[in-house]
Amino acid sequence: MADAGVAGRLDGYALATFGPCCDPEAAVALTAAGVDTDPIHELSKIYVRADAHGSGLAASLMEAAVVATRAAHGIGPVWLGTNDENLRARAFYRRHGFTQVGARTFVVGGNRETDVVMLRRS
Repeated sequence: MADAGVAGRLDGYALATFGPCCDPEAAVALTAAGVDTDPIHELSKIYVRADAHGSGLAASLMEAAVVATRAAHGIGPVWLGTNDENLRARAFYRRHGFTQVGARTFVVGGNRETDVVMLRRS
């Protein structure tokens, strides 16, 4: 695990948001799964340095972000999108209670990308 005592080193971060689902494809998938999308919690970002993978940091950050958004806005489902080719991330989210409910596409740098849409109900 990365040394937590090193000043100025960021080993990871997570961001959860709350509000209407702003992604139309994700909203369709979530609605089809029986979830109200206005408002809804979203795990918007989660990144951990490569040398901290497997340390438990990602799980801690994710849970802290989910707990914080629910404490601020109430209990409810959480959704996220992750690259459909990122099997490691998809397995991580499944281990933490997320299930795939759909997909979404978007363009980044002129390239068409596909995410799976995942949902954790509780």
